[in-house]
Amino acid sequence: HRSLGWEMLHNAVIGPFNRENAYFAAFYEGFRMPFCAETFDICDIARSFKGGAEDFVRTAELSLITEYDDLHVLYVNQLGATELQAFQNACADSGQSSGFVGKLFSDIFREFLEEAGAPCPEMLNSLHGRFNLAIRVNDINDPTFRMKMFCWATTGAPRVMREGEPIRVYLVEDDDESYMGLSDDPVLATDRPTYDPSTELKDARTAVHHWLLVQILDAIGNYNTL
Repeated sequence: HRSLGWEMLHNAVIGPFNRENAYFAAFYEGFRMPFCAETFDICDIARSFKGGAEDFVRTAELSLITEYDDLHVLYVNQLGATELQAFQNACADSGQSSGFVGKLFSDIFREFLEEAGAPCPEMLNSLHGRFNLAIRVNDINDPTFRMKMFCWATTGAPRVMREGEPIRVYLVEDDDESYMGLSDDPVLATDRPTYDPSTELKDARTAVHHWLLVQILDAIGNYNTL
């Protein structure tokens, strides 16, 4: 029971990542530096938390992502009337199989985050080498995998801070200065009117979900607080 207790505490505060993780290794090395080793240790940090060690663990538990609402996502529509109509037309043209017809961008993005698994398993498998080694791609069938990866890509950690700012997702125009266009992307080619049902990219929904997943996984590692 004592061993299980330590494992439960580890998962509540840190998560499923083990101590050999590169980020934790660097964190521990910091504590071994002379000016830290003689001043405080990890237990001291937990005790110094406002509310004590009990609130430290409780806050860590609340930061875990178990469902969509845990993410606290705020959608910001920056499209003009013409561009918004073009977006709605694109959704309508994507066909009933896409599930995009008549839906808001926030609905489409939420559906992506709440789904599990790889939209295009073979295509994703061919890209494994370019993703950060800390990503546990084998957990992709976990119902919260996409949510955690999205949070990790945007905030630097696969967990949320309850008192922090919401994660903002902006819907912008193609020529927005902070936006990278998709015209050259082979998955979301704008001049491709149909998808082949006999391939992994069988419809617009699958293509969009695959592209979003790859973009999110690609972004992880550029900034981390894990």
